[in-house]
Amino acid sequence: MAKKKVDNDTGKPPWYQLYLARRRPPPPEQTKPRGRPRRMIRRDIQKSFLLADGECREIDAWKERLSKLVGRQVSYGETGGILAQICSDRFAELDISDDKVSLEELVKMMVEGK
Repeated sequence: MAKKKVDNDTGKPPWYQLYLARRRPPPPEQTKPRGRPRRMIRRDIQKSFLLADGECREIDAWKERLSKLVGRQVSYGETGGILAQICSDRFAELDISDDKVSLEELVKMMVEGK
């Protein structure tokens, strides 16, 4: 009667078991990763803001608009980042000096242009 080959190597010495384990191919990858999905962009900095009710409503409105455009729920951080990038690009287009303009003039230029 022939013996069946058993994959269980428990009767072997530990060094031999380790040798066999290292020679085996790695286990197949999981089809779906467990836990939260990985972030596409590394975000290390966390900030806290105190906002008035009107400011919160404005950010919520922009968050909702951007979420519809992207097709997924956008976070408050993403909303702030997108709005900051839009303002930076608009400011660069105006080509004005920071120290020669008041806040009211800056807002007017950002909205209306030069």
